[in-house]
Amino acid sequence: GAGAGMAAAVDVAAVTGAKPFSGDRLPPPPPPGRPPKASSKPRRRRPRTFLERCLLQLQRPEVILLSVWWLIVFILIVYIADMGAHLRAIWRPLLLLASIPAVASLALCVIS
Repeated sequence: GAGAGMAAAVDVAAVTGAKPFSGDRLPPPPPPGRPPKASSKPRRRRPRTFLERCLLQLQRPEVILLSVWWLIVFILIVYIADMGAHLRAIWRPLLLLASIPAVASLALCVIS
C-alpha cells in the first residue's frame, strides 16, 4: 500500500541527525583511559599472599553460614547450661588458649 512507499521516502540522516562520513575527516579519537602496553610479553600477576588466600576463603558463603551457625549454637549452650558465671570466671585462660592459633596465623601472614 501507500504506507510502504512513504517509509522508503524518509531520509534516515534527517531523522537520526547522522552525518555522512567523508573521507577527508579523521575518525573520532579513542576514549580516554590507559593506553595499550607496548611490550609483547604478557604481564604476570603477583602471587597471592597467605593472608589474601585466607581472606578469600573466609568470605565464602558456606564459611560465613557455618560460623554464624556455630556461634548461635555456642551461645545457646552457654545460656541453657547456665555456664555464664563459669565463663566469666575463666575468661582469661580461655582467651590465652584462643590467642595461640591467632598469633600463629598472624606470624604466618608476616613471614609469607
